[in-house]
Amino acid sequence: MKLEHPANVYIYSTFPYMIMAALVMMTVSYQNTPGLVFLRIELTL
Repeated sequence: MKLEHPANVYIYSTFPYMIMAALVMMTVSYQNTPGLVFLRIELTL
């Protein structure tokens, strides 16, 4: 239990930042080439 708890806290704490990073990547990729946006969406999903 002690080994799983920090991992869950780490995942939940970094999850919002991953979403923010994904949104930034999608907006930047959309301005450059729409193809990278679909690639980012497939990687996130």
